[in-house]
Amino acid sequence: MSGALQGLAAMLAEQPPTLAQRKRFLARPTASLTRELMRYLRRFFYFADRIDDLEASLSELEQADYAPSPLVTGDDLTDAGLKPGPRFKVALDQTYDAQLEGRVTSRKEAIEMAIGIAKGGPA
Repeated sequence: MSGALQGLAAMLAEQPPTLAQRKRFLARPTASLTRELMRYLRRFFYFADRIDDLEASLSELEQADYAPSPLVTGDDLTDAGLKPGPRFKVALDQTYDAQLEGRVTSRKEAIEMAIGIAKGGPA
């Protein structure tokens, strides 16, 4: 239940979820329960416009590969000579978000982006 409520909070936060956030949401095991909660809220006119927009978007995203395998992994970063540390997760998460949003489309681009972020580039 906590996963469903966390998903609900993310989907109904003040800032609408990005494309990457919506795709990551769909990949969560609790997505269907969260969507059921959203539909329940919608019946009582809570967040009606937001929920209508989200349902349309999520239904469309479900028709595609919303959770592809990441183009870059931590092994790629260590192979590039970097030592694991706190920036690894940031680099991998941001690079995967870029992949989900279509800003990174090749393994080479993904590795370059992740290395840049891991080395202290834009976070």
